[in-house]
Amino acid sequence: LYYNDSTSLTTPFLDSLVHRVVERGNISNSFRASLTYVEPLNLVSQLEFNSQLIYRGYDNNAFTNNIDSLGHSTSIDSLTNVYHYSFTEERIALNYRLNKTNYNLSLGVTAIPTLLQGARQGYAGTVDHSDFTLIPIFRYQYSWSRQEKFSIYYTGTPTEPTFNQLQPY
Repeated sequence: LYYNDSTSLTTPFLDSLVHRVVERGNISNSFRASLTYVEPLNLVSQLEFNSQLIYRGYDNNAFTNNIDSLGHSTSIDSLTNVYHYSFTEERIALNYRLNKTNYNLSLGVTAIPTLLQGARQGYAGTVDHSDFTLIPIFRYQYSWSRQEKFSIYYTGTPTEPTFNQLQPY
């Protein structure tokens, strides 16, 4: 943007000393594989084994360039940020399920090992963090009729940090 000096209405001046172009991009990929095995124990109960592998990968970048008065572009390394990271989670669950006429009950546990890995271009350090979580599973559903049901459910899931949370300050 330009403005005119109050003393000279014909000579325009730039309204800013700095002109920058910021290009941002991000790509995310998700993959999930799952396997379930159910073993009947009797007519109303069963043991269920479930395994899942979930992968989420992220490629993020922000390139900042200064534009001089002649229109030439110069990269600003201190404001450029290229970061790649992934979050892998394995879920291994064992449930006991009881299916009666008016109610269903599930009790179990899920083991969740996770791995967060990442690197930032231009920095020697990398992120390599693993964790292990045990989460109980509880589900109860009571049916008065086909249309009237009450259910309560408890479980949990780990969540990977966002791109902004991983950035150095």
